[in-house]
Amino acid sequence: MGLKQLVKSALINKNNIRYEKELSSRLCSYHAWITGEEAGIALPSNVCDEDSFRLVYNPKGMLSVKAKEWLGEWFAKYPEAVLLYGDEDIRATGKERTAPYFKPDWSPDLLDDKFYPGGVVAVRKSWLMEQDAEIIKKWELADCGMCSKEECQLLVREAVKLAGGYEKGDGRKHILHIPRILFHNESEAAMNEWMEYGADMHKEGETPAGMLLSIIIPSKDNSELLEKCIGSILQCAMTLSPIEQSEQKVASIPLKFEIIVVDNGSAPDNRRQIEAVLHRFRQAGSNGLKRILYHYDAQDFNFSKMCNLGVKKSSGELLLFLNDDVTLACPETLEKMAALAVRPFTGGVGLKLLYPGKEGESKRIQHVGITNLPMGPVHKLQFCPDDGKYYMGRSRGRHNMLAVTAACLMVEKCKFTEAGGFAEELAVAFNDVDLCFGLYELGYENVCECDLYAYHDESYSRGDDEASEKLARLLAERAKLYARHPGLEGRDPYYSTYLNRDGLDTRIRPVHENGKNTAQSLTPEMLQSIELTEGKLPDKCREDACLMVRVESVLNEENSNVLTGWSVVLGDNNACYLKRLLLCSKEGKCYSIELEGQYRPDLIENMPDQTNVGLCGFCLEWEEGVLPVGSYRLGMMAQNRVNGAGIINWSNRMVEV
Repeated sequence: MGLKQLVKSALINKNNIRYEKELSSRLCSYHAWITGEEAGIALPSNVCDEDSFRLVYNPKGMLSVKAKEWLGEWFAKYPEAVLLYGDEDIRATGKERTAPYFKPDWSPDLLDDKFYPGGVVAVRKSWLMEQDAEIIKKWELADCGMCSKEECQLLVREAVKLAGGYEKGDGRKHILHIPRILFHNESEAAMNEWMEYGADMHKEGETPAGMLLSIIIPSKDNSELLEKCIGSILQCAMTLSPIEQSEQKVASIPLKFEIIVVDNGSAPDNRRQIEAVLHRFRQAGSNGLKRILYHYDAQDFNFSKMCNLGVKKSSGELLLFLNDDVTLACPETLEKMAALAVRPFTGGVGLKLLYPGKEGESKRIQHVGITNLPMGPVHKLQFCPDDGKYYMGRSRGRHNMLAVTAACLMVEKCKFTEAGGFAEELAVAFNDVDLCFGLYELGYENVCECDLYAYHDESYSRGDDEASEKLARLLAERAKLYARHPGLEGRDPYYSTYLNRDGLDTRIRPVHENGKNTAQSLTPEMLQSIELTEGKLPDKCREDACLMVRVESVLNEENSNVLTGWSVVLGDNNACYLKRLLLCSKEGKCYSIELEGQYRPDLIENMPDQTNVGLCGFCLEWEEGVLPVGSYRLGMMAQNRVNGAGIINWSNRMVEV
């Protein structure tokens, strides 16, 4: 090996050591994180005495040191609260704390799926004393520890019912989640066993008798997709045998339905093909199908307007909005969704959507509900394999969510009308989120049934929202969404603030995993002017797409701005690169800012074929006045510390200062 190669090898090794040392310093155990977090929580002076409430709890574990104080605090703070539950973790004898379960706020559907209140549940004594003598006695015995798992579950579910947990909006007022660790389980097995129901504890809805379901499908120029979609509807609506009905808990009377196709301007040949497809389905008929209506009205694409038009043409008491690129896969889909939708407290009903994928491959998740983060609505677990094990079984079972996608969304027509229908000012994006936000604000609970699934060729006809020409429209519609629902901006009651909320990491992780990340504060001294005129780059620099740049969010608040994202040099050792964010104004003024790496475990998982990407995230914040006012294009420069060569590439994002 020559001298030059030896020097290069030594420099690479030096950078690898630096990277590993920095990465190690960013790792934080849950025990260390939660100990520091809890030490900073001070109790107010107005705390209810512990004699003012009663408990039921898991004997295979213990209350946290401050559990009763926190319960007393919340009973004092929220006088309407009658039932409280909290978060929990695992602490075996003599061991550090592990495996936190950070829970959602009141979620009636999740309670029907598993006993998620878990290790300890408390009830206000003054409310309890107003109930039947038998339930009072049971709670008093339970508070002394005389309670089995089955007795505890029945007791809590009875109290939930009495507290209005299955009434529109009442559960949120009376059943509250304390975002504190109230209970330590002795093992993961003990925690899981306590939350499991017996078969007779699950609540199954019944298909509404005599109701008509209107299936509204916006479609244009996609006769093949439409044929596949409608074919799957008719297949799912076929009458099951008595044995299948018994096994799958589907009502023996199939749901009656109509199909309304809303076409906003297919080309003449495509229109004739669509009409021919629909004619064949009409001729063939199907059990439960009342009619197929085709409404053609050439106009600019506006998903909201097309859906609202379909509702006006509909005759059903139930509505199902369905993309033409969705294929239903389970025979019981329509019946089970309808059984959920007609409950008085339910708003929108969605289900798990999978990308079709190749035969024999593990299917990947497209949708298991929509989570609302500071950066905006996101699809948690998107692109993750459906056979994976995710945070507290998130890809299975039934979960209340702040929103579900209108690619497959069922709702009662009266509730849809009460919420104002789809907002036509949101022509393409976030219209489904807006509808679900409206339903939530009215007191309804939206739900995603993850034990049912369909296949979704997402955005087949609309294209990629990240394309530069569409990004501005996407951001503008997001701004409209939060202007319509300011109280929900950056907030999601079904997603704990102790779960990862920064960056577009689709996994669900406790925040301690990257809890040592801190935003990098931008000062005027950090701004370096750089000349980047068209056709002229700095010495030893080239523009190359091998440098991936993803700006995930640009948050502009009253006096501060936060910019997050990541950047990876594909096919090279990222430990050897110094990254600089580029901000270039329309007037040609360009700045570079040397970045501190942010720990991103999702990049390590999602890019296993790339080298040393764990510190390739960035989070930059600055106060008003640090950057000159203007509109800046965002890019990245990566300079190789070994040979000095530089790579430049640009994102599709702009930032307004």
